[in-house]
Amino acid sequence: MIKKISIKNYRNIKNIELNFSEKENLILWKNWHWKTSILEAVYFLSVWRAYRSHSWDEVVNFNEDFSSIDWEFFSEKIKNLSVFLQKKPRKKIKFTINNSEEKLLDFIWNFSSVYFSPDDLKIIKDWPSFRRNFLDSLLVKINKDFLFNLTNYWKILKQRNGILKKYWESSRFEILEILKIFDEKLADFWTKIQLERQKILEKISEKILFFYKKISSWWWKKISEWKNFTLKYLHWLEKISQENFLEKLNLRIERDLILWYTSVWPHRDDIEFFLDEKIMKDFASQWEIRTWILALKYAEIEILKEEWKEITLLLDDVFSELDADRQASLVDLSKKYQTIFTSVHYSGDLEDVKVFELVEWGFVGG
Repeated sequence: MIKKISIKNYRNIKNIELNFSEKENLILWKNWHWKTSILEAVYFLSVWRAYRSHSWDEVVNFNEDFSSIDWEFFSEKIKNLSVFLQKKPRKKIKFTINNSEEKLLDFIWNFSSVYFSPDDLKIIKDWPSFRRNFLDSLLVKINKDFLFNLTNYWKILKQRNGILKKYWESSRFEILEILKIFDEKLADFWTKIQLERQKILEKISEKILFFYKKISSWWWKKISEWKNFTLKYLHWLEKISQENFLEKLNLRIERDLILWYTSVWPHRDDIEFFLDEKIMKDFASQWEIRTWILALKYAEIEILKEEWKEITLLLDDVFSELDADRQASLVDLSKKYQTIFTSVHYSGDLEDVKVFELVEWGFVGG
């Protein structure tokens, strides 16, 4: 769990330092940008990259040459971690563990957190890429092999497309023989990725309904009235297997040679949310979608707890569109985790919650 975070020149934050409670923490301020930047800085440690940015250097304050984030922990093994992001005079990123500079692969998997942002509503409402990214980010946190398989799949796909673009330079026989080697590797890595995605979806399905009922205060209703929620993994294979994958690639080989790229797109698989056998994004209200996404995040943290002893829950602007009872339900549900909430207001009971009221020059309270 995080004991303290120090942030310099990160997005719109010039310099701030916060000491967190091991339980629940609430950051209040009307300027939502600053609050969100604090949570993003915390979450940087879990995903090893800048949230909402294509490149890490984009988070460095526009008027500054560098940014830094330092984390201290309630832990004996890992007391502190830090990252230094330099934009000028040349791009540079440096990772430090217990004041000793380390490589990225040593730095990662030292801390885990779950982050809810209003942007997460896109997981249900928007493009399939949002749903895949959510699933893959979860899998990377609990399975190092998954990151290896995913990274290598994209690497080999890029190489295969490079070979197709050089079709005119080689004979057809040579190209087909080379593609066989790459196709077998693609099939191996992607089959493992699909099976892991399917497995984790089953775990989420087992847990998410519990949290939806809890947040919605549905405990007093009869079981027959509770809604049926299911997650389905939509993929382009009749059955997930290397043989089926290779068969699809072989059927498209002539098309690929003409187009000069791989026209089979397994990385475009989708996940669909069904409520009472209907696709949720087609009819669910904004409040209902928000509640299901929150339930999804709590299901995620319970899955992560199987691999991580301690996890921090980050909830950005979580109380908007929720009445006082549901706000209280969220606070109560979060008591067993270290939780950092942000909000412009909170109408519930703040007992046992450490409050930071941010002002232009820093913060008061806490």
